[in-house]
Amino acid sequence: MEDLAAALAATPRRHRAAPLPADLAGARSAPADVALAFAIESLRLGDHPGAREIFIDALAALIARAADPGTGDSAFQALLLRGGDASVQEYAALRVQAARDARTVRRLVDACAHPGKLPRAETNERQRLEALHLLARAGRWQDLLSMAGRIDTAVAQHPALHRLARRDALRALPAVSQYTMLLRAHGPAGGTEAAAMQGRAAAQAGDSAEAQTVAALATIALVLQRRGHVGLELARGLKTPRGFPGERRKAKDEWDVALIEPGPGGGRIVLLGEVKASPASALSDFSRLHRGLLAFAQADGGASYLFSSADGPVAISGASLRELAPLKERALPPRVVYFSPAPAQTLPPLSAASKAVLLREPASLAFARTRDAGDLLPVWEALRAEPRLRATLHQYETARRLCQALLHPEDLMFAIQRGR
Repeated sequence: MEDLAAALAATPRRHRAAPLPADLAGARSAPADVALAFAIESLRLGDHPGAREIFIDALAALIARAADPGTGDSAFQALLLRGGDASVQEYAALRVQAARDARTVRRLVDACAHPGKLPRAETNERQRLEALHLLARAGRWQDLLSMAGRIDTAVAQHPALHRLARRDALRALPAVSQYTMLLRAHGPAGGTEAAAMQGRAAAQAGDSAEAQTVAALATIALVLQRRGHVGLELARGLKTPRGFPGERRKAKDEWDVALIEPGPGGGRIVLLGEVKASPASALSDFSRLHRGLLAFAQADGGASYLFSSADGPVAISGASLRELAPLKERALPPRVVYFSPAPAQTLPPLSAASKAVLLREPASLAFARTRDAGDLLPVWEALRAEPRLRATLHQYETARRLCQALLHPEDLMFAIQRGR
């Protein structure tokens, strides 16, 4: 499919990774996040004389900025508070399971006090049960515990209700109150209407990006067919079949869009794309996509695999899947791309995800309390050796690779239309 390959090569890349300083002197005078990115990339490349000191100084500056009560990072400050206060630790642990506990308690209350069961009860009993049900609906757990002790032993003695009541009691403590304030400043809590609104907005942006991409690929398939190429099939939501060979843990197993050239032994994927509303969301997805392609490389070249999709089942040859294996240095093969209709952006040298990972390291939290620079040396050593920090070690190279693979869908369509 030479026309498509030429168009992919000719399509402009709108997004760029911010350049790093050229040398140690430039890194020392750069902002903390730029200096950190320089030091991390130096470590990845194995060329790091002096980079360790730059890393420690820059990470110390980043932590100091994040810990600043007026302008810092509320999520980081919440972590600090949680690590230094037993009541906050207890509250945080109870908060994790609070939604599940609330569902459990409400089911128990419904079993004895659901409005549909009350007409047959005597007046006084009905009033007590109605009050019990209202307290459960309102999430007034301490009041519910007090009242349930006089009405229903099963509800009053259940551990879930005691955990909820304890969580509410802890909320009154100054440290816990500050902790919840910091969490609210960072973003809406899961399960709230504000969080739901954010989710709906993100879903709408994703749907819009996918609609633009599908329309562009449909046009591309039509243009190529008019030029005499075999009709390409457009598949959406392509799902890797169960039992597929290779390591699947944390690997992408659903692919947004693909153009497939039919063949007697299974189709050949001529273009595989992931659709993202923004480059930042593509960056956070890159490792999963990379692992998904590594799994494809384990396909049996002589076999055919049946993928499900939103457009029906699609048979794809194992040889075609093997052709999608990643290249050296985490580069993607030319036929695997990200699509995003977002305007041109320069990606920061240190991604938000990598910054958060570095701040969450135990040694970083220890430094925030002691301000002893020696506490930060373990972070540097962990970057060198620990698998959990591999994505952070490769974060700048990943951003560069992503920018090479990130296309506006209409840019590719125009490149195809200009081809001949």
